[in-house]
Amino acid sequence: MEDDILSVLVQYWNKLCLFAVKLNVSMHRAYPEIDELLRQVADRFGKEVSATTDFERLSEAVEKALREQVSVSTLKRLWGYVNDRHKPRVSTLDILCRYVGFRSFADFQASLSSDRSSSFLSERAVRSADLPKRATVEVGWLPNRYLLLENLGGNRYAVREALHSKLQPGDTFTCHEFILGHPLYLSEVRRGELAAPLFIAGNKGGLTTLHVICE
Repeated sequence: MEDDILSVLVQYWNKLCLFAVKLNVSMHRAYPEIDELLRQVADRFGKEVSATTDFERLSEAVEKALREQVSVSTLKRLWGYVNDRHKPRVSTLDILCRYVGFRSFADFQASLSSDRSSSFLSERAVRSADLPKRATVEVGWLPNRYLLLENLGGNRYAVREALHSKLQPGDTFTCHEFILGHPLYLSEVRRGELAAPLFIAGNKGGLTTLHVICE
């Protein structure tokens, strides 16, 4: 009986830890290129990185492949396993980029923006009319606002993820254009039966993050 209870508690704890990792990793969304790097690292590692033993083995795998070290504690902070919302050091990102086949983090970033066949594109301006239906748009603005949007067609978008924003997942709105460095003007904002005529995001400083992800 005690063994059964202990087994249930262990399973619950593992699920709780995995949820915490996924929640904290979303804090890197202000830097979507880091999210993409973590995804590629996990792909090469061969499994989802979500437990202490995973970070230990990943640290060993990186050292074995490159003869360079990234500590377990650094990996935990990077993956959001511990609470640390600061952007990681470039030297750490450089090592992880070399682990997935790039010379440096700068080289990795350049590949994301220059490879038009990639599903991860950085933009300075995006016109809704140029986007395919179901394309995903990531936007962010100061101090720490973030939205993940799905293009519904006809200049309409649905909020899929939101961090520190008055908008919530499920909200829909009309937007004709996204411009980096300029405020984002959203009209016909709807939340269920509620409606608002206009919402302005990034009124001070404009958008600081703008990425398009096409399937």
